[in-house]
Amino acid sequence: MRPPNSLPTRHLAAAAFALAALLASAAEPPAPKKPEIRVADDAGRVLLSRGEQPIAIAQLRPVAKEPLAPLSLDEARKLCAARSQIAPMASGDEALRELEYPLQGGEGKVKVLLRVRAGSSGARMLVSSSLVGVAPASVLAGRDAGATLEMAVQVFPDAEAKPPDVLYVDGVREPPHFEKPMQRRARSWSLESSAGLRAGGFRAALARSASADWLVQSSAGGVLLTSKLAADPHDARQPGSFVLYLGAAGDESLPEVSPVKLDKLETPARDFVEGSVRVYASGANPFMLSETAVVAEIACPPKATGEVPIKRLPCFFWEAPVVPASVPAGGVQAMAGTEAGTTTPAEGEFRFRFAPPAEGVYGVRIAVVAATGQVRGDAISFAAGPPVSRGFVKARPGERYLRTDDGTPFVPAGVEIPLGEKRLDPEALRTAFVALARERLNAVRLSFSFATFPLESSVGRFDPDVAEALDQVLLSAQARDLHLLLALEDSADISTRSAQHPYFRERNGPLSATPEFFRDVAAKRYFYNRLTYIAARYSAFRSVLGWELMSGLDRSWPILQKTPDDPKLAPEEADLCRRARRDVQSWAAEMALHLKGMDQHEHPVSVSVCLNPAKPWTDLEKLEDLSWVLYAPEIGASVNNESELVHGWAAAARQTGRAAKPLLLTFSTQKPGQVSSHNFCFSALASGCAGAISLLEGKGPLLPDAPAAAVFASALEEILRAQGKEPLRTIDDKADAGGKPIRVLGQAGRCGMIIWVKDATGTPNVPLIKNCELKLPGLVAGKYTLAWLDTSSGQLRDVQTWTAPLPKSGLLVEPITLKVPEFRGDIGLILVPADSQQRK
Repeated sequence: MRPPNSLPTRHLAAAAFALAALLASAAEPPAPKKPEIRVADDAGRVLLSRGEQPIAIAQLRPVAKEPLAPLSLDEARKLCAARSQIAPMASGDEALRELEYPLQGGEGKVKVLLRVRAGSSGARMLVSSSLVGVAPASVLAGRDAGATLEMAVQVFPDAEAKPPDVLYVDGVREPPHFEKPMQRRARSWSLESSAGLRAGGFRAALARSASADWLVQSSAGGVLLTSKLAADPHDARQPGSFVLYLGAAGDESLPEVSPVKLDKLETPARDFVEGSVRVYASGANPFMLSETAVVAEIACPPKATGEVPIKRLPCFFWEAPVVPASVPAGGVQAMAGTEAGTTTPAEGEFRFRFAPPAEGVYGVRIAVVAATGQVRGDAISFAAGPPVSRGFVKARPGERYLRTDDGTPFVPAGVEIPLGEKRLDPEALRTAFVALARERLNAVRLSFSFATFPLESSVGRFDPDVAEALDQVLLSAQARDLHLLLALEDSADISTRSAQHPYFRERNGPLSATPEFFRDVAAKRYFYNRLTYIAARYSAFRSVLGWELMSGLDRSWPILQKTPDDPKLAPEEADLCRRARRDVQSWAAEMALHLKGMDQHEHPVSVSVCLNPAKPWTDLEKLEDLSWVLYAPEIGASVNNESELVHGWAAAARQTGRAAKPLLLTFSTQKPGQVSSHNFCFSALASGCAGAISLLEGKGPLLPDAPAAAVFASALEEILRAQGKEPLRTIDDKADAGGKPIRVLGQAGRCGMIIWVKDATGTPNVPLIKNCELKLPGLVAGKYTLAWLDTSSGQLRDVQTWTAPLPKSGLLVEPITLKVPEFRGDIGLILVPADSQQRK
């Protein structure tokens, strides 16, 4: 029986637990107070605090000659205590301050609008400016308004008068050595006390819309961070606008995007317009698509059905180059320059480049996706007028030749320029382009390595100087109607030179061996990111012929150079070869699909291999998203008949089981001059290759007999234009001319043909070929221009108007018999419709 007035046991237990909780809460320090934001005065100083304890203060001011805190700790404490005079801002409140600062020299002013918007844990400060009373002479003098102002942030010591002892820069923890002044370029900072918030510690977080150069040093028991304002990327005279966040925790609010600026409101179709926006995303990495995805949504002119097509282009983060460079033409703001031959640091921003495919009115708005959410900006329109160019080069499904946007056939006739181990030099390439254009060539292959084109200076970081150099190269090529095939990765960089590659462990990457490049998820993600940046920045150039994911793909991994069906391989070696090829094919398929998704201008995507085309990598060729596989075998001195070799490769490419795609060939050789580029080029064009890309030979940057190759390629374009989508017929014949053997190769259509006639004696002393007669397939009745091409000089001989007769009864066309003029070595025949326009 329970004693009188006694409580139930369960009530006693509840009381005990309640008492224990009360004692525990009494032992713990109180929860930290909510952070508060104040705009302290008319000078626009923004104070971050908890109760009466200041955390940090930020101020825009003229550049201080000595380290100087915006406010002392005692003054900051007085402001925190004076709640009735300067009340903290509620979340969502805004405060505006108009500030003026004199320019250097006393001429004119910088008028700054500071907008402070409070959040739950801090405040965003939008700084934008304009110039007042600045004469043009000030611009010529190179005066920079941004260099006269700085943003200063003082982080105060904690409640125990201790400075911050935990430091994060761009999200990476680093030793806090504030006793020595430190200069760093960063987009976000976090300075913390290891004591913890409840023990009187603190955290001061800074985030910026673009990286800036900061000077960090001890000051007044805490830390002072100062950063000079960078120039506007479009007007170097004034500071660029930016967003700076100051808070007691990371900013978790939605991203912020400024209105779009366009470099022009009207452009010819197939020429690009460039847009720019300022994006703030809580200090996220602007180069990593997984952290900050900024997309330009382009509304195209409506179709006849009323449907409005939408194109979505990735934007790229632009930073100003820091090396002297000229401002290129064509709508690209290369940098904010102050004086000739110098540059000024400029605010980074996101940009997009879009070449409208047709006439009409287009609309564009920016969508931003970040960890804190997604937002869309306001739309702006621009117009596209009639095109002034043929457009971009495309590879169409099922066709073996390339065409431009307007349907014109395009036959590449050009060279591969070896870049060696020197850094990409736009001026040297411009000089080479001038010479190539003078010789009437139209294509160049450039194979980049980290030595020549170190675009990705580290994982997730792109070098602005290198990126700008390629801008200039592509602009220079476009001005001369040259088309560049760009190899974006060199196989040697992931095999023999992996120590230079940012994805490998020697440079703090995730990879320890070459095969992992094709398998590792992180490495694939990094390469996706690089391809996205390249597509966003460079795909709008018409001078891009196509992308080559990797040059010499098979040389990246020794087992890839073997054929799995080779009976000489041991079973385990054959299995390893098959597995390696599957891994690489999977990688190529993934990367090609990604690049095509990012490149809304639809450039061809390819890879190259150094395999013998007689033993092709057919499974690689058949990948749906690869436009072609470029074969670049090494041709040794033992080869004495390049024309037969190339013709055999071209014939094999048309066999059953091979992909119906353009065939592009080039070659490598151990010794310059041991292979005839002349024979290689003409046999490629005459045997049905989509073009001819040869190596540079001689002292100058020219293909030997380049004008002749250009004329031959141009004639092939005219034949393809008249032929439409019907395939050409390959002429393959051997004949005798006065007892001397000759070789006849060519491409013939219904309305024209190109024929290459070559001496086949093989003697060192090239004989004079006389009394040669060709029997050729007939052409559709009509008038043609017939000419014989001097394959050394490019001059046309015996040009005449020739009429194809009406066929006799029962024949579709009348066969042709032509007498060949006397020649040594080789000669070309061009037979095109009389109204065709030959390349001059």
